[in-house]
Amino acid sequence: MTYNDYSALDFAADEHFQQWVLTQNAEATDFWQTWIQLHPEKQSVINEARLLLEANRYEKDVWPFERMQATRERIEASLKKNKSADTAPSKVHTFRSWYSIAASVALLLSVSLGIYFFYQGEQKFTTTYGETMQLKLPDGSEVMLNANSSLRFSENWQEKGERNVWLDGEAFFKVNRHTAGNAKEAVKFIVHLEDIDVEVVGTIFNVNNRAGKVEVVLDEGIVDLKMTGGERLRMEPGDMVAYSAETQLIDKTNANLTKVKAWQNHQMILDGQPLSELAVLIKNYYGLEVDFASRQVAEKKVKATLPTDNLELVLETLELMLNVRSEKEDNRIILR
Repeated sequence: MTYNDYSALDFAADEHFQQWVLTQNAEATDFWQTWIQLHPEKQSVINEARLLLEANRYEKDVWPFERMQATRERIEASLKKNKSADTAPSKVHTFRSWYSIAASVALLLSVSLGIYFFYQGEQKFTTTYGETMQLKLPDGSEVMLNANSSLRFSENWQEKGERNVWLDGEAFFKVNRHTAGNAKEAVKFIVHLEDIDVEVVGTIFNVNNRAGKVEVVLDEGIVDLKMTGGERLRMEPGDMVAYSAETQLIDKTNANLTKVKAWQNHQMILDGQPLSELAVLIKNYYGLEVDFASRQVAEKKVKATLPTDNLELVLETLELMLNVRSEKEDNRIILR
């Protein structure tokens, strides 16, 4: 199927079209502006597709699980209806059409600057660079997902007597105390990481799980950490536990809660860290590698509050504060 046959949903699901609308990619912009000039009859369809993408890009409401489920059911019903109607053997583009529909469904379930996917028996929430997402789980617990992160859980998680979620990236949890049926004992809420399980009943905490390094910070309540080897560690409010998969060492210290929670306000607080550590944050938030012209530049100390959603401002601030010069080349930044 060519672009001439695309519907608004097809365009919205097209990766090249998304690059034009959402990222202002120069090559994609040139292509689509030229294509629209050659196909003025598709202008209204293009406009509708752009509205679909833009509306989901800036939607910031918290979607409760029930609303997502209802939306999912309506979409599945629509897909079944379309499938039963699409029986003509002459349609050789059937796979491409249904691939577009599936991609469109995933796209149209974008919430709070993130994407909601559903797979068989599993829910998954994903954010990209520079995005955050707020959501409510089936038990009413609240999660704020940081940029470049994903959270997933099975549909029947509460039927098994435990509430299990899997996190890749960073998230802030407000977990409700929950009991199953007439049972008095609270159902555990477990955040699964690669080498650690974070077990809680009802509490508020932050988990950062990236590149083989884990940081768990407890704000309120009690958290038990369970290692893959069976060791357990109990955390109290104000504790921060750091773990490295490479060394398999655990370090427990007092947390700076203001610093830990700054990302929820689209900020990162640095209180004397070297630029080399800021480089890791820039990669997490913006998806760009940072190279240094010399070790002296990499070791320059930074003490500032910087935005997680405005890279230009970050670079301008560094240039003024540290007397460095920044250059962008493809997907990397060079600091001199």
